[in-house]
Amino acid sequence: MPTAKEHLIRAHNAEEIAAQVEAAYPEWTAIALFYAALHYVEAFFYHQARRSSRYAAHTNDHGTRLDEVDARMHSQYANYRALLERSMVARYSAVAFTT
Repeated sequence: MPTAKEHLIRAHNAEEIAAQVEAAYPEWTAIALFYAALHYVEAFFYHQARRSSRYAAHTNDHGTRLDEVDARMHSQYANYRALLERSMVARYSAVAFTT
């Protein structure tokens, strides 16, 4: 299981990739930004679990993670869900994205 620091490194890398591909491949920007958000969420969960045994330090799938974001970071739920949905559209649909 990755540490919070490892998640933050991955999040930063994903943000860098998003910035590099934004103009040419906006759909990949959505995917990279979602993965950055995923790793920021997992870093938060890791820290939360270290402070309290009632929290899991890691989630294993998008559904569980989405439920945990709603329960543990409710103010960010709508934003996280929107990124998840846009990244899925970018990955699985032939929808043209714009910057």
